[in-house]
Amino acid sequence: MREKSFYNAMFLYHVFVVWYRYQFPMISDEDRTFAGRWKFLTHWNAMLQIAYYLFCGLLVNNTHLLQKWEPVRDQAFHIIILPLSVFVSLMFWGSTSSTGTWYSRLTSTRSSLPSSTIRNIAQ
Repeated sequence: MREKSFYNAMFLYHVFVVWYRYQFPMISDEDRTFAGRWKFLTHWNAMLQIAYYLFCGLLVNNTHLLQKWEPVRDQAFHIIILPLSVFVSLMFWGSTSSTGTWYSRLTSTRSSLPSSTIRNIAQ
C-alpha cells in the first residue's frame, strides 16, 4: 500500500509541476518560436517521470503484470530515468549556484591569460 501511495504521490507531483509550468510560463516569447518547452531537457525529464510513475502505479497491485513487466520497469529506471534526472539536476544546480561555478572558473582563467597568448591562440 505504501509503495502505491508513493508512486501516486510522485505522479501527482510531476503532473502538478508540468501543469504549473503551462499555467505560469517562465520563458519569453522568443523561446516559443521553435519547439516551445519541448526543447528543454527538464520538460522531457518531467514527462518521462510522469509516464514512469504512472506505469509503476498501475503495476503495483497486479502481480501477474508485475512479474512480466518488472524487468522493463527496472531497466527504464536504470537506463533512462535515473541518469537523466541526475544529469538535469547537476547541470541546473551546477550552472546556477552562486558560489563559483565551473563556468565562472573557466571564464576567469580565460580572462587572466595575457592578450598576446589569446592572439596567438586565435591565429
